[in-house]
Amino acid sequence: MMKIEIWSDYVCPFCYIGKANLLQALTELQVEAEFVWRSFELDPTYPIDGPSHHYDVLQQKFQVSAEQAAEKCGQLAKIGESCGLKMDFEQAYYGNTFLAHQLQQYANSIGSEQGHAINQLLFDAVFNRGLNINHIDVLADLATEAGLNHTATQKALQSQAFATAVRVDEASGQELNITGVPFFGFDGRLAVAGAQSIDAFKEVIQHILNHDASEDAKLTRQ
Repeated sequence: MMKIEIWSDYVCPFCYIGKANLLQALTELQVEAEFVWRSFELDPTYPIDGPSHHYDVLQQKFQVSAEQAAEKCGQLAKIGESCGLKMDFEQAYYGNTFLAHQLQQYANSIGSEQGHAINQLLFDAVFNRGLNINHIDVLADLATEAGLNHTATQKALQSQAFATAVRVDEASGQELNITGVPFFGFDGRLAVAGAQSIDAFKEVIQHILNHDASEDAKLTRQ
């Protein structure tokens, strides 16, 4: 089974879109994959005392007007819709994601099914439900939706038992010179950065399936 490692952050719309396109590519090719959900914080120094609206963050980050920020979010929402995603930027918040990544690591430790479920729930919490994913109780509630124990999840997050696992992932990303997300690693052979199209992902997947590693450089140079 193909192993795909994905570095992403839950407040990143391009990560959500890229993931959707990858999953669709796998579905169309009828290929099963083992996913490894890796941690990457877009803004690790973002204040933990409360999230901000995506519009406000775009205004500050890119020095644009409120109207321009709203227009950009509208464009992203349309792209998401074309991928089968609902992205409600009217209520989407941008905040510190360190706790959310700890929840991902905790879920990963329970099993791949739980890790996959939590990953989807976290993106949905941000872009569809307007939830603050920097709040332990919110994360514990999401965990129960993935079949995890509410109390055990709270304890894991309160103790920061999986904080080191987050940092290890981030360090591995630095070793790979990952400076932005999403970032996808295929079978330890090929890497793809950015929210690629379904066809682009299909090309990489088919290459992995039909060629040995000695031919990877040919695709990498394209």
